[in-house]
Amino acid sequence: MPDKILKINDLAVEYRNKGKYLRVLQDINLELDSGEILALVGE
Repeated sequence: MPDKILKINDLAVEYRNKGKYLRVLQDINLELDSGEILALVGE
């Protein structure tokens, strides 16, 4: 069984825009095992 090198549970991201908060991510879960490759692309 590979070792976990990254584990994220219940991630949420909010941005403030014109005095209001906008949630752009909610309840994100991620696990990355040793030897796996992950690429995140965005702006």
